Amino acid sequence: RSPSAQRVEIRARDGVMLAADCYGAAGSAPVLFAHGFGQSRHAWQATACTVAGHGFHTWALDGRGHGESGRSAD
Repeated sequence: RSPSAQRVEIRARDGVMLAADCYGAAGSAPVLFAHGFGQSRHAWQATACTVAGHGFHTWALDGRGHGESGRSAD
């Protein structure tokens, strides 16, 4: 995780905690980066940081059961 990233925890409706890193100024146009398959949010670190440098508020999200996000009970 980049030093400029802010780690955020999002609680889903079913109670599962999802982890994300945010870059850039809140209130700017948002961009969401979602990884695929066996990756985590860290796969998007450099890209999310670069895009945030162009004036966007970027979010790199760990999907359920990946990285630091929790798994669904079922």
